[in-house]
Amino acid sequence: MKSKLLFFFSNKRPFFVATLVGALTLSGLYLKNFSSQKIQLANLSEGVQTCFLRINQSYTAKLLAQNNGDYLGNNFFTTSEECFAEAITTVKNQFKGEAKTLFKNLNALSSEVHTFHEKLRTSEGNTEILATTFVSIENLKVETQDSVVTLQEDIQNDLNLTRYLFYLFSGLFPLLLLWEYLGKKREEKRLEMLEQEATTLLEEGDTREDLRVETLLKRALTSEQLSQCSRLFEVWNKTRQLPQNKLPQELTAPMKVKPPQQEIFEEIKNDFDRPVLGTHLKEVEVELLLAKVVDSLSGKIFTSGIRLDLDVASDLCALGREESLEQLLYHTTLHSLNSLSETSGLRRLCISAKAFGNHIDLEFFNNGEFLAEDSLEVTLCHELIKEVGGQFLFENIMKEKKKSGTKIKIRLNSSLVDPKRLVSLKKGKKKDLMRELSSSSSSSSTL
Repeated sequence: MKSKLLFFFSNKRPFFVATLVGALTLSGLYLKNFSSQKIQLANLSEGVQTCFLRINQSYTAKLLAQNNGDYLGNNFFTTSEECFAEAITTVKNQFKGEAKTLFKNLNALSSEVHTFHEKLRTSEGNTEILATTFVSIENLKVETQDSVVTLQEDIQNDLNLTRYLFYLFSGLFPLLLLWEYLGKKREEKRLEMLEQEATTLLEEGDTREDLRVETLLKRALTSEQLSQCSRLFEVWNKTRQLPQNKLPQELTAPMKVKPPQQEIFEEIKNDFDRPVLGTHLKEVEVELLLAKVVDSLSGKIFTSGIRLDLDVASDLCALGREESLEQLLYHTTLHSLNSLSETSGLRRLCISAKAFGNHIDLEFFNNGEFLAEDSLEVTLCHELIKEVGGQFLFENIMKEKKKSGTKIKIRLNSSLVDPKRLVSLKKGKKKDLMRELSSSSSSSSTL
């Protein structure tokens, strides 16, 4: 369990670094914003107090009957009202939804100040009306100041939390970088040990010990997180030790691979029987046949936005009926294209053809939907392969518990085998074979 967690976190290191950088940047921006709001709110509180002092000056001038003074002039009244309007604009632009109560109180205060100025202009000696309005303004000023204090407390709490997160992310960042550095050093150490072991094998001349060499190379590939390459090497190494007309056990038996890369393999045909050669079989150039099939499906390939990769060796000649081989390749390619029709993102089809001894292997890999054993394509290809002699295999691949695609393998006979020399192959005791030959000769004479 511990190794799985370490493997998971080691694979996610770049993601964690990017996430931490984003969190650090975001917390820094919020920290700057809350600090700015705190300063602006303090200035706003002082501004509201200054605006109220102007109202108090006008009221005092009215009580002292200084009707011709500056405090009761229209310019002074206008400036006082603009003072409150500026405070309202500041709250609206800088605090928005966080200061609904403050915004409401300032609007009421501004409206009451405007009413008070009108009364100062028209009231003559009626100090009671003026006193009532001034008390109302004073109460609204107190409520406004209370709203400012409440908002200051909220912003201070947000500022403290943001500052804590910023310091936390700042402390984690060097630790994550250290983790990344130590992980790379560990990986370099592991690869260095593998290199030393490989050097020892080369110096001792023990490269014929397949198991030891295979284990070393698999460890090297696995350490580079190339699990599929590791498995491919294992299969290839076993393949080259078998007769040319046999597939390795990994490709001829159902496979059960443990998670995280569980793969399902289905075998269609167990035996690779070379057909009896005769006049109905001839040499067919695989490259030309594939080019013909791809050309006939080019419209579907390009309109669907499918990336096609071809790796076909030249001068490959398979033994079979050209019509049957062409249909086999056509239906196999068509299935791969149809599997990609429901796939989002990059759609890819890789086709390769190579010679191995007295047979030719064609592989079709697509990153689309799985191929079902009882599908029409499998049944049709199964029948077509019987006409030319060979094997039709497919493997549904899963990676990290997700569908990764389908790999189809078609193994055909190479035309390098002399058809005049090889007609059939029978095994048995010499006595039984002679008896069967005599029986066949007698039957032919009778006919």
